[in-house]
Amino acid sequence: MMKPISIACAGALLLAAAGPLSAGDDWSVDWYTIDSGGVIEVDDGNDPPQWRLSGTIGQWDATEARALAAGQWRLTGGFWAIRLGEGEVDVIFRDEFVPVETDPESLLNDTGIDWCANGSNNNLDCDSPVVADYPGQDSMHGRDALAREGELDKVGGGAAGFDFTKLDDNGNELPSTATEWSCVRDNHTGLIWEVKEDDPTHLRHKGHTYTWYNPDDSSNGGDAGVQDGGNCTGSSCDTTGFVQAINNAELCGADDWRMPSRNELRSIVVYGRTGPTIDLDYFPNDEITFLWSSTPDAFDDDRARVIGFATGNDYVAGKGVDTQVRLMRAGQ
Repeated sequence: MMKPISIACAGALLLAAAGPLSAGDDWSVDWYTIDSGGVIEVDDGNDPPQWRLSGTIGQWDATEARALAAGQWRLTGGFWAIRLGEGEVDVIFRDEFVPVETDPESLLNDTGIDWCANGSNNNLDCDSPVVADYPGQDSMHGRDALAREGELDKVGGGAAGFDFTKLDDNGNELPSTATEWSCVRDNHTGLIWEVKEDDPTHLRHKGHTYTWYNPDDSSNGGDAGVQDGGNCTGSSCDTTGFVQAINNAELCGADDWRMPSRNELRSIVVYGRTGPTIDLDYFPNDEITFLWSSTPDAFDDDRARVIGFATGNDYVAGKGVDTQVRLMRAGQ
């Protein structure tokens, strides 16, 4: 006998089921969000109900699913049935999952904190008895915990739960042992990132600085910023000028590079480290500095958001301030 657990959003499953169904038909769900585990049952709210959706669900634990996206689910175990009328099972159908295209900003990396703490110390082994009285820590859950236990399958490599692949100047994959590379692909979010050089004459020198400048009134927060106010080589020393130069150079074989949003930039912050809070094995030549995001400040139109890579904190700065930039693209 099925024990029902009411889940309000489960009703969306019925609406998302594809096409007219008959017994044994395949079906798919394009997108839905629901808590994991147990048996659920939901009806149309009438008394008596005219239809009822029943079954069990669970999280998709396959490695390839984690690589596709965070937050995607499939039905597992048991069955799903729509009951039309009192007690009658009209349709029974098998489970099938169809992945969807997802905005890269919705795909989150874990924090990079793979150590535990107690009341007096950080960087402790999470299996140590000295942290036994401090359950539920960040590092005990998610991709970082799986990586620490050796249970996270990665396409490439990287600290904690991060999964990076090095790319050459044409965008071709390189082994993790490569000593020269131009870009890094985040295999979890799908974003591709610029890698800095340690050469003052190079377009992508780590020390070059840029003022924030965006002439597009639809996205600049009401103030275009300051043109050519930084200190650099190979481009106008503002964010738009640098983006144009990188696209003209077709870095890693692409010409759709852009400024990262605040959330995209935070996706490569390794909060388990300090000074800098980034994986230096994949992002070398990184200075402990502030990086511009494309995100204008919501309160002051002459300011924009920056991420401080000494601590990973989020700040605002005047658009005339000159500081560093790291560009990205959404990948394929």
